[in-house]
Formats: sequence, structure tokens, C-alpha cells
Amino acid sequence: MSYLGQTTAAVVAAVVADGVVDAAEVADLRAFFYEDGTVDADELQALFDINDAVSGNGNDAGWTALFVEAGTDAVLADDDTPGVLDDAEWATLKALVDGDGTVDGNERELLANIKANATSTPADFDAFCAANGV
Repeated sequence: MSYLGQTTAAVVAAVVADGVVDAAEVADLRAFFYEDGTVDADELQALFDINDAVSGNGNDAGWTALFVEAGTDAVLADDDTPGVLDDAEWATLKALVDGDGTVDGNERELLANIKANATSTPADFDAFCAANGV
């Protein structure tokens, strides 16, 4: 099923309806999130909404890869501060990671990828990562 042309809320609802992200959904989500070449704040929220709903379930391995790639691109591939996790992006990301009260494996992988690829991060980023096993 193609998600192109659908609202972000409709896409999230469709994906989480069965509680898992399968390989076909990963491909469709990739096309949806990268339709315009960038992952914006609403799409970052959608990534976390999906992840929170399906965390720990039998998801396709491609879901982790997409979550990490798209999440990293949302904060590091932006036009304003490319390569930099700025304070505003960090505040948003931290709220999303903490949003469900649990830092799961996908979120730890996302934090690790950002840590490995960012040219600069806010002062408390490394401490947050360390406190959450990254």
C-alpha cells in the first residue's frame, strides 16, 4: 500500500493497526518520509509514534534501519544546522525519546548514530546517552 498523498496521522494509524511494521510497510514508509527528500518535524514525530506503538513486537529489521536513518536525517540533514544537533533539535528529540518513559533499542541506536555522525551536540547530549546505555 502506498502512503504517498496521505496525511501523516493516517499513515501512523494504518501502520500501527496490526502492531508491527513489516517489510512492505518499511518500503512504503521510506517512500513517504523521503517523498520531498527531507524528514521534517511532523515526520520525526510520526517515526516516534510508530516506534512507541510497535516497540518490542516482531517488526521487520528494516524498521530499525529506517527509524535510525530517518531520525538522524531529521536532525542532522536540515538546512539550518547541517551536521549539528542544535539545542532546539535536541529538546525535541529528547522529549520524543523520553515520551513513553522507556528508551528502547531503536531509540538507543538512533542516539548512537547521531552521536557518531554529529559534528556538534548540546552539552547534556553525551550524559543523556550514557545514562541510557549509549
